[in-house]
Amino acid sequence: MRTDWAIGAFSRCSGVLLVGMASVLGISQWAGANPDVVYAHEPIFQLSVRTFLWIMAGACAAVGLVCLLGQGGRQAAGLVAWLAANFEVYQAGLLWNGSPNLHGYLGEVSTAFALSLAQLNVTANIVWASLLLGSLTLLCYPRPKPRAEPTPR
Repeated sequence: MRTDWAIGAFSRCSGVLLVGMASVLGISQWAGANPDVVYAHEPIFQLSVRTFLWIMAGACAAVGLVCLLGQGGRQAAGLVAWLAANFEVYQAGLLWNGSPNLHGYLGEVSTAFALSLAQLNVTANIVWASLLLGSLTLLCYPRPKPRAEPTPR
């Protein structure tokens, strides 16, 4: 049953990637904590960028743990597709509001890990697009038919 193996492998890889992403977001928010700074608000939900990144880290961690600790079936692929589709729709909303990339929302991440904003933007787009395409491919792939039990004679 090659499909079950592929879904399980994708689920585990996605789980590791999402938990890693949640860790990066959490560490960057923790390292950049400054109570004297008033953080800007992102344009879609009108939350502070700091609060939004904590929510994003929590969602990534939750879906990643379901992928790692669950059975690794189509439910995990569906959750990954849901989270990745939400990111892509959010990015389309940013584009609609006149923000062509994530540069204004990844500042603390780039400072905490000494990466450029362009590198982070490209990395985020590649990761989320590959998660979305991989999970949708596995969800659209037909399930294998169960083998019929031989009838006793």
